[in-house]
Amino acid sequence: MKLPEAEVELFYKLFNPLLVYAGQRTKLAPHLASPQDLRKLTLEQIIEIRNALYDQIQLFDSFMAQNPAGASATELEIVAGWKNFVRGMFYIIRYQKDYAVFLTSEAPAKAYGVRALYTSFEEMIGANLPLAVNTVLLPFKEYIICDGLISSYSMSFGSGIRQSLNEAYQRAKSQFGIITNFNSSEKRQSDMDSLKFYLRTQASREEYAAEIYALTRKSRDLLVFYHQEMGKSAAKSFKKHFNMIGIQNAWFGILEGMIIASGKTRPEAETRALEIVPADKRELVYFFPVNKK
Repeated sequence: MKLPEAEVELFYKLFNPLLVYAGQRTKLAPHLASPQDLRKLTLEQIIEIRNALYDQIQLFDSFMAQNPAGASATELEIVAGWKNFVRGMFYIIRYQKDYAVFLTSEAPAKAYGVRALYTSFEEMIGANLPLAVNTVLLPFKEYIICDGLISSYSMSFGSGIRQSLNEAYQRAKSQFGIITNFNSSEKRQSDMDSLKFYLRTQASREEYAAEIYALTRKSRDLLVFYHQEMGKSAAKSFKKHFNMIGIQNAWFGILEGMIIASGKTRPEAETRALEIVPADKRELVYFFPVNKK
């Protein structure tokens, strides 16, 4: 999940002179003469300069205009992209093969796939996730990275908070995808994706009842999907009850949470349902079997 080493070297070739320039211009470290002088500063001093840089975005433009690092036009384009930084508190949700997932703490939550620099995030901050951190995300070519200055919060997460974070992560992933490149357009969530997300659990169905109602009025396909999913959910409890009382080798049809037809075979159950269900509601019926255990 690390950036290739050559790319890390390029990042610091550009970022360290930018910090030196910001330190000079903001007078937080006016005596800095070269990137090597950054080693003489404490981490707190470097973070102060970095924060001032992002607070005064015009410093990016003046740095590129003066180009004290002698960067090429292509390299200056990378620096220009950093004006699109994302700063704040994030929750590191999980480690994937190619990146760590950073979830924004502000709504709407978005999940970013972030590459580490020389040291992996797991080596840097540990494997116990989720973890709250403060950092800045930057675009770097086809990747998203953090600027190398990352601090963690001493916070413990109970089961309730963990569940809420996972819910936010699932929502972000469903709505925007995992964002791995600032240059790519964010995924737009379709109505069907939204409905699938809202119907995932009983808790989510209750929480998003108004949204579900609105979506099922938007199209026939959404209405049919809703009834099929709700029928599937209701069938679980019916199957359990039927098995308890010894009913087996039969088919049933559910509509609005109620058994409305049955038969020894699916065609038989469907035929009986067609006889009593209005034409405009027939495709809403969910059919399921109860077999011998």
